[in-house]
Amino acid sequence: MKKKPDFNSILTYSIYLPKLHSLTVSPIDNIQNPSFYEDTQSSIENLIIDNPFPYESLNELLSCLPKLCRLSINYLMGPNYYGIVSITAKEVIGTFLNSIEILHISTYEDATYSHAEQWKQLISSSMSNLRSFGIQNHYSEPTASFWYICISSQFRSKF
Repeated sequence: MKKKPDFNSILTYSIYLPKLHSLTVSPIDNIQNPSFYEDTQSSIENLIIDNPFPYESLNELLSCLPKLCRLSINYLMGPNYYGIVSITAKEVIGTFLNSIEILHISTYEDATYSHAEQWKQLISSSMSNLRSFGIQNHYSEPTASFWYICISSQFRSKF
């Protein structure tokens, strides 16, 4: 029987490669609470995680990425593995993403991040380098999808 590679170890090792500036994690396997070394900083500037990623590990991940300019996480998951229920975006952005230039957020069945006015305030006050911002929410039910489209029209203005 062939042993499956430990994806968390591969991710942790990749983050700390000294000359690596860009990393894309494709949907190979679920990332389950990876551990990162607090005292070690990565040279990564662009990080794309196209995989379910546990919110509980986000602070730890971002703390080792001081040069991060572009971040895209598709399917940031809370403990229930369906969506983030109660987090404070201000805490994460204020602490780790103040130098970010490109930010894309994708959620599933969760309208928590759909408040345009809050994003406008947060971006204006804490993300002065932001050039590109994208938010997408996936819904399985047509009615929920319709309401999200209505809410998302608030994002059409420039900040």
